[in-house]
Amino acid sequence: MKILMICFVVSGLAQCVFSQKLILTPYEKSEKNVTMTYDEILSYSKLFDSISPFVQYRVMGKTANGYNIPLLIVDSDSQFDPIEARKAGKAVLLVQAGIHAGEPDGTDAGMMLIRNLAGRKIQPPQNVVLLFIPTINPEGCLRRGAYNRINQNGPEEMGWRTNVRNINLNRDFIKADSREIRAFLDVYNAWLPDMFIDCHTTDGADYQYVMTYDLTDMCLLGDEQNHWQQYEYLKPLIEHMYSKSFPMFRYVTFKRWHDPKSGLVRWIPSPMLSEGYAAARNRPGLLLETHMLKPYAQRVDATYEVLRFTLDNINTNHGKLTRLNREADAATAKMAAANIPVPVEFDSYADSVLFNFEGVAYDVVKSDVTGGEWHRYSNIPEIQKIWYYDKPKPVAFAQLPAAYIFEPAWTEIIQILDAHGIRYTVLQRSVEVEVEATKLIHVKWSAEPYEGRQMISGFNTEVLPLTKRSFPAGSIVVSTAVPEAKVLAHMFEPVSRASLVRWGYFNAVFEQKEYAESYVMETMAREMMSDNRQLKLEFEEKIKTDSTFAGNQRAIVNWFYQQSPYWDKNKDVIPVYRLSTNALHSIMKKD
Repeated sequence: MKILMICFVVSGLAQCVFSQKLILTPYEKSEKNVTMTYDEILSYSKLFDSISPFVQYRVMGKTANGYNIPLLIVDSDSQFDPIEARKAGKAVLLVQAGIHAGEPDGTDAGMMLIRNLAGRKIQPPQNVVLLFIPTINPEGCLRRGAYNRINQNGPEEMGWRTNVRNINLNRDFIKADSREIRAFLDVYNAWLPDMFIDCHTTDGADYQYVMTYDLTDMCLLGDEQNHWQQYEYLKPLIEHMYSKSFPMFRYVTFKRWHDPKSGLVRWIPSPMLSEGYAAARNRPGLLLETHMLKPYAQRVDATYEVLRFTLDNINTNHGKLTRLNREADAATAKMAAANIPVPVEFDSYADSVLFNFEGVAYDVVKSDVTGGEWHRYSNIPEIQKIWYYDKPKPVAFAQLPAAYIFEPAWTEIIQILDAHGIRYTVLQRSVEVEVEATKLIHVKWSAEPYEGRQMISGFNTEVLPLTKRSFPAGSIVVSTAVPEAKVLAHMFEPVSRASLVRWGYFNAVFEQKEYAESYVMETMAREMMSDNRQLKLEFEEKIKTDSTFAGNQRAIVNWFYQQSPYWDKNKDVIPVYRLSTNALHSIMKKD
């Protein structure tokens, strides 16, 4: 590619300007229905680096198959360093595209924005450092084809949803199994962005909106952050998008899938998802979901408008945004003993409002092929008055301890803490300390794997009485007096749907490893009932009410074994224990 370079000197500095017409992206060259290939993403990234002192291309990490994950940094002072950015008082905006490589709208929009900044068609912002990940899923990008997204209107070819291991990376932000997300976390921890945007394309029903979004708020961020998001960012953004003929509405989820008239439901993302993770790190997280049935050109151009508006808005408001984020970090580090809402769900019977939804006319018929409901959408715009359940409520809370403690044998958990940049103490000597433990009862597992793991689908919890336990040298103590305290709650508290317990990291503790033989237990069972009348009554009641149990000698033997002093007291106990403030202080004094 030939690039017309005109070099001249301004204020003693060599400046280069290139003709915008000579650098067009594949999207622009193709009548706006082609997305960049992986090789083109790398080539254009390096090109923008070469033509502008304000743009730097880096490899932020590698996939499991060794492909480079690109990162572009835009800084008006050409520093490209998180420490220097903080010294200069700049805000940091992190934009991610292509985590689902079949949804490449953000890739093409972001590359046009970088091109315009590199060529100074847009002046690089003085108060914002822009970090742009054109594709965080190179292997999904390489699995390119015309038939990868059956519900989507363009581009001509697109990538695949998952990485080469068939993992949906946008479920990996807490457990951080994948190299891609660990590379993302390295960038996140180094820069601590002040706002995060993740670019997607949605599935679902038909409607008029070109762009839908979710912006984490409600129970996840502080009141002042929520106010800034709602009134100083979101309200003017939506007005701007309407002025550009890109109607924009909150992420669309219906009570009955595909059926707008069933009512809209507001949702709050789990921190296993990107925007939910940003909120758990005390930062605004914006999910962009362009409407899959709109032409690709509309979707990419709408995404571009959001990114451009956000850059300008933060450039103007950088001081307030960075201050609010610093205050949120400080407040989170003081949340020991606080109740963290996990998870948050909608209440379908309360707090609903009647809303004018910009939908399209449709009818519902019974399918003569599938026998189910067939929603047939027209191209006729229609304002539909529907109920909007817009105030989700916490269904459970997790109370933060002063700290968590676990033995060094759980190396995977240490690696996850490292990935999140969470500080911890490694004990130099063994200690005995009073801890609180949680036991799971009636544990059930999903019938099918989810993201490559056998997840726990259901359980009851029992908080065990405080007891002293010994921990060897090398054990890990994780204080919750850190800005990542909410991440720790979602990681270690079983009630969180993103918890490591639910992901199956501790499945081994739910396995019974020792058993009693009947020739021993038959005698012992009689002795136990003779010594303990209450136990005898419990056994008789269970025999009377549970016919399956009553007809199973092995189950009866095991039941008595569980009541005996020989039973494994560690079975079903999560091996991450909770420490009170006093217990934490006693450990720190001894170590």
